[in-house]
Amino acid sequence: MVALQRGLSDLGYVEGRNLVVVPRCAARVEDATPSARDLVLLNPDVIVTWSNELTDALRRATSKIPIVFISVSAPEQRGIVASLARPGATSLD
Repeated sequence: MVALQRGLSDLGYVEGRNLVVVPRCAARVEDATPSARDLVLLNPDVIVTWSNELTDALRRATSKIPIVFISVSAPEQRGIVASLARPGATSLD
């Protein structure tokens, strides 16, 4: 999280000025879907995730909010991206 905030700061995004960070964590795998729904209700501009389960739950909860994943195993096979060559495209595109 610190590296992400540092990178955003380097791009001019500073928490409290033009960036709001709302950390969320599902304590158990079965909490991923309700956590994803709660997060989507906040209507953020973008969601950053680093969990297979939460990324999958977020994909089911929204198709409108961009989801940036940091560490997800087998994103092509999971249908998160159409290909690593076009990571912005989902298998749903």
